[in-house]
Amino acid sequence: MHVPTHVHSEYSALDGLSTVVEIADRCVELGCPCCGLTDHGTVAGHLEFAKALTAKGIKPIFGCELYHGIKTEFGKNERDQAHFIAGALNNKGLRNLWSLVDESASNFRYVSRVNWDLLRKYSDGMFATSACIAGLIGQEIMDEGNPFDPLNRYLEIYGDNFYIELHTYPGDEHEYLNKTLVDIAGDRGIPLIYADDAHFASPDQYELHDAYLARQTGQSIYTPVEDRKMWHPKVLYIKSEEEIREALSYLPESAVDEALTNSSS
Repeated sequence: MHVPTHVHSEYSALDGLSTVVEIADRCVELGCPCCGLTDHGTVAGHLEFAKALTAKGIKPIFGCELYHGIKTEFGKNERDQAHFIAGALNNKGLRNLWSLVDESASNFRYVSRVNWDLLRKYSDGMFATSACIAGLIGQEIMDEGNPFDPLNRYLEIYGDNFYIELHTYPGDEHEYLNKTLVDIAGDRGIPLIYADDAHFASPDQYELHDAYLARQTGQSIYTPVEDRKMWHPKVLYIKSEEEIREALSYLPESAVDEALTNSSS
């Protein structure tokens, strides 16, 4: 059975909706034996998450969607906070993840950011993934740059514990990104993993999630999408295996099989 490894809870401020109990209930509904929590820039939900999942017989995977900054000099209002997923493989990794998040405050620019030195310092016992289109690798691909520069550095730090993440987002740009990532992973022998990037647990929570985002940013659900400060498509929920396969049906079946298998191993 597949395992959702990239999930946001209400601890992802202004971004995630579901409580950890709602996430646990969705995993029970789908028969997922494990689930990962990857809130934005925080591990504050880990304890509550562990209690909610273990009460349902589900194994928790402790992670975080970090902000990876690489710049040290900035223009006015310039941000530098690419997305990056890191998670714990064992108790040492969990302590390192907590330390990593704690020390990221020393590299603050709008948000707490990690850098290459911090990732290397706290890499023991951890796995990592390329994250979404907002990650360093995704940005390089979409900007027609050199994705192998950040990729090689991640591989140097995490080795076999680094994964290429395929997202179930809809749209031409995401299809192009996923196809390119599959090619890179195949050429370099890097394992694949899938991600729903779930910001709400179930599809029936979308309207509430949309209103939550609009309200938190001082806007309205009637504000046109192109004018929203923050907006998510309806598909960012924890999906069944059938829905995942349908969302990634434009990719080789072998790549989808691998991504699903690696999520549960």
